[in-house]
Amino acid sequence: MSPSSGKICAGDKDITHASTSEIIRLGISYVPQGATLFPGMTVRENLEMGYYTLSDKERFVAKLREVCDLFPVLKDRLNQKAGLLSGGERQMLALGRALVSSPKLILLDEPSAGVDVGKQAVIFDRLSKLNNEGIAILLVEQNVEQAAKISHRAVLISAGSLKFAGAPSEITAELLSSVFGK
Repeated sequence: MSPSSGKICAGDKDITHASTSEIIRLGISYVPQGATLFPGMTVRENLEMGYYTLSDKERFVAKLREVCDLFPVLKDRLNQKAGLLSGGERQMLALGRALVSSPKLILLDEPSAGVDVGKQAVIFDRLSKLNNEGIAILLVEQNVEQAAKISHRAVLISAGSLKFAGAPSEITAELLSSVFGK
């Protein structure tokens, strides 16, 4: 779908009509909601798909090792079909697939959706670690409490309208109740 107006820039480069491979080469990765994977392919093959626009195979092996260090459960399942993973493991794989391209920015849509509480904690912990290592993260997340714990800035949007922008520490139960009726 083409935008009807405006433009999207990465630094000083207009990427409004850039191809996916161009965007990846600029250091931007996207992890959609629902950990969209290739279920009939192995965990390793799914990770290779995150590197398909790049050509340095030795670098891929190093990135694969890094992803397996970050998510040890994936190392144990490299030869397993991705469709057999749990929801949390799928989300880790989707994030790992984004990481193999060495992004400077990761766009994440609802990484906790359909993921059990234990795996959510692992994912949010790893996101915090990645951010501390210098990877910028733009996170869209309904679990405001978890997101606020790892965020530097928070924006609350309801029904398409901006309701709050500021420090996550300023988010109170009263604010959430007034914005979302919780």
